[in-house]
Amino acid sequence: MGQSFSAIALNVLKYGGLASLLVTLLTLGLLYSYQTSIIYPSSFPKGSRTNVPLPSTYNLKYERLSLKTRDKQTLDSFLMLQEHDPESRPTLLYFHANAGNMGHRLPIARVFYTALNMNVFIISYRGYGKSTGVASENGLQIDAQTALDFLKDHPVCSKTKIVVYGQSIGGAVGIALTAKNQDSVSALLLENTFLSIPDMIPTVIPFGAPVLSRFCTQRWPSKTRIKKIDKVPVLFLSAESDELVPPSHMKLLFAASKSPKKQFRSFRNVHHNDTCLAQGYFQVIADFLQTNDVLKLTA
Repeated sequence: MGQSFSAIALNVLKYGGLASLLVTLLTLGLLYSYQTSIIYPSSFPKGSRTNVPLPSTYNLKYERLSLKTRDKQTLDSFLMLQEHDPESRPTLLYFHANAGNMGHRLPIARVFYTALNMNVFIISYRGYGKSTGVASENGLQIDAQTALDFLKDHPVCSKTKIVVYGQSIGGAVGIALTAKNQDSVSALLLENTFLSIPDMIPTVIPFGAPVLSRFCTQRWPSKTRIKKIDKVPVLFLSAESDELVPPSHMKLLFAASKSPKKQFRSFRNVHHNDTCLAQGYFQVIADFLQTNDVLKLTA
């Protein structure tokens, strides 16, 4: 006589459970192996590694520079100095979000340049745009330090106040850089950044999150690093409807901040990638920089 129904059911559950376990392990393995590609999607949107829009498209005068890092990578960058008395204007060091390249952020850079009269310096991280190498947490920190060191050695920018501006993962880059260079940074502007990559995993990949978080090599522990910034004014810019980074991350970073001059501003009806379009966004930044004696708006 054939197997009983209960025996067949047990076999199905046993082998079905084994198959589910194997699928889960395979998925986690792929996510572990390709986590840098997921965290740093430098080829998205299509053409981002080859097509870098130029500041001239936005009527901005600029110098295109190639920076050499200490580990022999080459970073593509744009430096846009004010035409009149650039030494008297603050310099924005711009760290962009994790997709695209520096050219895609030029509309935002243009507002800082034209409306706030700031010099602007922006880089494409390693592995982004026409910069060489492969992106990683350690690599992006080297890139950020290379950019800051360039400004500190520049004949004009070395005489200006430096403002670090980071969006999303650029915020994590900015926090890490500022924590190590407080004497060189006059203000830090953070938009929609996160507590850490492991803290983001449950939001982005709910299944297997505890396991995947443990094996995450790209950690960006901003919730720890932000505590080291105790001299520099910090402005937190948060979208209430952020669909990628939970707004609670920004609130918790603000709470953890030891900056004596910190400010939190949230914006309604905007999301992760369009926060800068919120009404009053750039005025909030201008007011913050003026309050902290970093910026003086000209008539």
